[in-house]
Amino acid sequence: MNAYKKQDHDYCESVDLERYDEQGFFVCPQVISSDCAESLSESLMKDLFDMAFHKERTPPSPLRIEDRRLFFDRALRERRLDDPNCVYAGGNPRRPLLSYNTGMVNLCLNPDIMRHVQYNPDVYESIAKLYGDRQLVYRHGFDRASIKFSGSANMPLHLDKNLFHDIDDVGYDGRFDRRVQAFVVGRIPQGIPLRDAGTIELIPYFHHYFVFARHFLHPKEGLHPIKDKKNGFHVLGKDFVQALKPLNEAIRLYTPIYHAIADGASKSSLDGPSELVDFAWKYRIPVPQKPYQLAFECVDCEAGDMVCFDQRLPHRNRRNLHEEVERIVFYVRLFPVDKQWYGSDEHREMMRLHVQGIAPGPEHRSNVTEREVLKRDGSFACDEQEVNDLSYLLTGLVPHCG
Repeated sequence: MNAYKKQDHDYCESVDLERYDEQGFFVCPQVISSDCAESLSESLMKDLFDMAFHKERTPPSPLRIEDRRLFFDRALRERRLDDPNCVYAGGNPRRPLLSYNTGMVNLCLNPDIMRHVQYNPDVYESIAKLYGDRQLVYRHGFDRASIKFSGSANMPLHLDKNLFHDIDDVGYDGRFDRRVQAFVVGRIPQGIPLRDAGTIELIPYFHHYFVFARHFLHPKEGLHPIKDKKNGFHVLGKDFVQALKPLNEAIRLYTPIYHAIADGASKSSLDGPSELVDFAWKYRIPVPQKPYQLAFECVDCEAGDMVCFDQRLPHRNRRNLHEEVERIVFYVRLFPVDKQWYGSDEHREMMRLHVQGIAPGPEHRSNVTEREVLKRDGSFACDEQEVNDLSYLLTGLVPHCG
């Protein structure tokens, strides 16, 4: 615990705020060492296997490639396991412990990951710089990790902020508050094309045109309508991908029209297609002076890097075709709050959960199932020394817990 003594930390100097504001994403190099990233990956894999296979007479091992296939190969499970349904929560096939296409793992309370990722000062300060706000909290609790084994599928392209709902772009959007989305890379395959290595794929610059796209692609009133999926986890289908070409052309033509309007031009003097002139005159949606081309980009990153991106960028993680190496990341979801949040019931509940996760009691330290139960009950208690040591972490390293 000595590593978490109270101290002052400067913002991470490697964060390029201008680049993040322009492109909508940024890779912050080596917020943890590659050795630490590998150690955390091993810890997460052990948790996953312990959670799934702890009742097996001959438990599979995360060190064996064939054993990793058990999560998605029913026939192999039937041959090898006492309980072929153990890879599902409660044995329910609709609740997999590990998602085939997203890689999401239903594990949150790994103490190693919490210490070195969630409560890492470089992680916290870097994200704070991107927010421009140091009053950040894990107010929605702990986020999961993601493990993409060999042969995994593409995650659906999506937005965590619905494109067509919640017109107020400033406040709560129905799913998350204003958000810098982030994850720290534990493992990522090397030596194969990025698009096949499980990395994140996103559309840079889209945040500049989020409101423009909302109106241009609106399912009822848009000039190029697409379907509305009507959910917070806004899956973007083929119609959205096909709409990128007309969207880019509209942005190219709209940009000079908008800036002419902003400079005081009359509608009759505007040059461009009449429907786009009418659109610009009606909505007057601000866009950058220079039009950006919207296109998919796979993010190049290494173990120990942190990838941060604007909530308004369409994104997904890619398939992993490497035969041996998993793609593993640890998500971080910090949110800004005002001073009234401190001392609230939500604050107290988050404090309880954080202490439980960081310092599980002796009976919970090595039992991942019991650690996860801590999320749902109040049975945890740590000794006085642990509480004193944790006070450095919760009031010093992470100011929002004070």
